[in-house]
Amino acid sequence: MASPLVTAMIRGGVCILDEGNRMSEKSWASLAPLLDHRRSVDSVVAGITINAHEDFRFATTMNEDASTYEVPEYIHSRLMPQITIDFPEEEEEREILRIQVGGVDEEVLEYVLSFLRAAHLADLRYSVRDGINIARYAMKVLKRREAADAQGAVDTAIVLALGTEEAEPFRYTEN
Repeated sequence: MASPLVTAMIRGGVCILDEGNRMSEKSWASLAPLLDHRRSVDSVVAGITINAHEDFRFATTMNEDASTYEVPEYIHSRLMPQITIDFPEEEEEREILRIQVGGVDEEVLEYVLSFLRAAHLADLRYSVRDGINIARYAMKVLKRREAADAQGAVDTAIVLALGTEEAEPFRYTEN
């Protein structure tokens, strides 16, 4: 039984490592030979060196947030080319939220979009995924009548979705 990485190496497939910057430097160090001209990894368990097929490709995704590690420079330089994907435009975020949070209240949607717009302008790393969580929580808060209105529901949802420490210094702006 080979790992997905080794299977892709042997067969000449693609290995996509999701959220690679959640790996420690030691983990990255074990992949360094795979990402340079050697194109191989050493298996400590099997006691062999595994060479990558010429068609093998490696890709990784990385999210920028407080829970990630810095990728070592010697690895960063081997991860080329790099494609940076920024936040979606507001209309794209609106559509994503509508699709992902079925039946979302329009007023909740506007407050969440306002929150995300202000976060992006302040260069805070809140994503549309955070917006989805906030909108879902806000809809639950409204359904349970734990808030008087959409604004109160979104305020509560921000604290529930992001945590009090995260939510306290930053709130959405009025439309």
